[in-house]
Amino acid sequence: SPDGKYIAFTDTDFNLLYTDVTTGVTKKADAERYAHPNRTLNPVWSPDSKWIAYARLNDSQYKVIKVHNVETNQNLQLTDGMADAITPVWDVSGKYLYFLASTNYALNIGWLDMTSYDRPITRALYLIVLNKDDASPLLPRSDDEKEKPKEDDKKATPVVKIDVDGISQRILAVDIPVRNYTELQPGPDGYVFYAEAIPNQQGATLHRYNFKDRKSEVYLTGLNSVSVSHDRKSLLYRSNST
Repeated sequence: SPDGKYIAFTDTDFNLLYTDVTTGVTKKADAERYAHPNRTLNPVWSPDSKWIAYARLNDSQYKVIKVHNVETNQNLQLTDGMADAITPVWDVSGKYLYFLASTNYALNIGWLDMTSYDRPITRALYLIVLNKDDASPLLPRSDDEKEKPKEDDKKATPVVKIDVDGISQRILAVDIPVRNYTELQPGPDGYVFYAEAIPNQQGATLHRYNFKDRKSEVYLTGLNSVSVSHDRKSLLYRSNST
C-alpha cells in the first residue's frame, strides 16, 4: 500500500489476501471462484491505502470491478457485469477509478471450445466518479474557463470516498476509439496510460490520455511489459529492441 502498512497479493488458489506488515496478520479480501485462464484479480491500492481495487469473474464469466476496504472489511461491486471489465487503475486524486470494458467478449468465455478462437475483442476506456459530490473530468467547459492553479506537491493524502448509490450513472466513457486495449497503467495527475494490441505488430502500443486537453497520444510502441513507479513520475518498460 502507498503508506507501507499493507502488502496485497494472491495465492495459488487465487485468494486475494493482504498482510499488515506491523502485526503480521493476514486477512482474506475475496477469492476467484472459477478456473479460467483470464482470472487475474491483480490488486491495486487506492492513494489513501484504504481500498484495494481488482477485477473478478462473475457468474456470467464476465469480470466485474470490485473494491475491498481494509478498515471495514467491506466489499463493493462497482460495475454491473453486463460487460467484461478489467485492469482497474486509481486516479492520483482518489476521485476516479479507470478501467477497460468489452461488450463483445461473450464468444471468448468458452475458452476450452475452439469456436472461441480468433474472435475479435474490442474494449473502451471508462472512468467512475466515485463520490457523488465530485464533478466529472469530462464535463463541458466554457471558452472563458480558466485553469486552476497547481496545488503544492506536499498536499495531504487524498481520502477516497465511494458512494454506491447511483454509481452506474457515474460510469462514463472516455472519448477514444474502441479497439483491442489490454491494460491500463497509472499516470501523473490528469493522465492515464492504456496499452493496445495491434494485429501484425510485435509488442503493444502504449497511449497516454490527457484529461486537461482531452486528447490521446501514442507514447511508446513495441512494448512487452510496462510498469509505473509509485510516485507516477517514471515508467519502466521492456520492448522488443531493449
